[in-house]
Amino acid sequence: MAARRGRFVVLAGLTPIACLAPAAAAAKAPPFPPSIYPAASSWPGWGPVGGCASLTGLRSVNAGATRVVLPLLSRYGQVSESMDLRLSDRANWPVVRETWSHGFKPHPLRPLRSIDVYGAPAERSPYAAMVRHWCGQRLLQLSWWVAVCPRELRPSIPCGRRWQSALTGHFLLINRRGHWLVWFIYP
Repeated sequence: MAARRGRFVVLAGLTPIACLAPAAAAAKAPPFPPSIYPAASSWPGWGPVGGCASLTGLRSVNAGATRVVLPLLSRYGQVSESMDLRLSDRANWPVVRETWSHGFKPHPLRPLRSIDVYGAPAERSPYAAMVRHWCGQRLLQLSWWVAVCPRELRPSIPCGRRWQSALTGHFLLINRRGHWLVWFIYP
């Protein structure tokens, strides 16, 4: 039985399934699509709680990577656990969860500047030998290293490779299908 109302036809007794389908599909869509967030490739017993990122979908990195990842690193550890999970590869998720589970309080959001960081291929990072040994040469080649120096201790001195590593945060990032993700952090 159909009744006309304005420009629409209402069919009595039928549920508008076609209208519900997109909403139902969106509700069931994974919040972390496996094409961007595949399972870690391994969980080595190397000390850090994180693992080795999967090589699935990784793109090569280049010298412009540091500039591109500054907005990501500006938000990492500054907003919420869910934001850090979104900005991380699954290999880093145990680190994120452990950090936030101990009552971690983020600092006020403050954009990183190029003077605050030093970026280079991961093969030049202080952790290159460890990553090569536990995760493999290919992941090391496809990773970008960013050292974030504490601004408070050097407001106008550029961050550099020889900066005091005990005071510096080290990040290894990957580009998976156009999405930059943190997969290793120290300390």
